[in-house]
Amino acid sequence: MHRFLLLSYAVLGIILAIHSTVTHALSPGIYMIRSVAYNGQVLDLKREANTVIGWADNEGRNQRWNLAYSEMNSKLFFTIQNVETSQYIAFKQGKVIVETPVAPAKPSSWFITTEQDGKTSIRKILDYTYAFQLSGALNDAAITFEKQSFEDNQAWYFVETT
Repeated sequence: MHRFLLLSYAVLGIILAIHSTVTHALSPGIYMIRSVAYNGQVLDLKREANTVIGWADNEGRNQRWNLAYSEMNSKLFFTIQNVETSQYIAFKQGKVIVETPVAPAKPSSWFITTEQDGKTSIRKILDYTYAFQLSGALNDAAITFEKQSFEDNQAWYFVETT
């Protein structure tokens, strides 16, 4: 029985250690979403194509995103809305895009977790194994939805702004 108790504490300790890597949830608000891998690159709305791309930070309103809690009743699930156009981030045909949901459709919900080092991942609710990924450091770099690798090109900093 004593061995079982020690094993139980060891397993519980591992579970608590894994759980503690998510230090806090983001609060609703307006953010610039910066790449960890590519310094100076942010999520940018390419207006003419309604796609989300990586672009050098120019403080434009198309680079600001409003996070709001989704209807999932959890502080880890958000909708992501562009400040300039009021369109929501969605995923269609291999691309991260923006769209205006037609009623009664709801905006896409995203699972957003922040680790102790401040790095954040953005994953789809129905499939936690895929994450936003920035394809490169140049302007107009694609934001794709790829199998989660835990590399910095899938990690983001959320910087509060107005």
